[in-house]
Amino acid sequence: LAQIFLVLKRKQFEKVQLSEMNF
Repeated sequence: LAQIFLVLKRKQFEKVQLSEMNF
């Protein structure tokens, strides 16, 4: 369960990075 949470968190972090790069 913790592994899945880490993966989801990493994906969310990547999404945030992409949106920051767009700005």
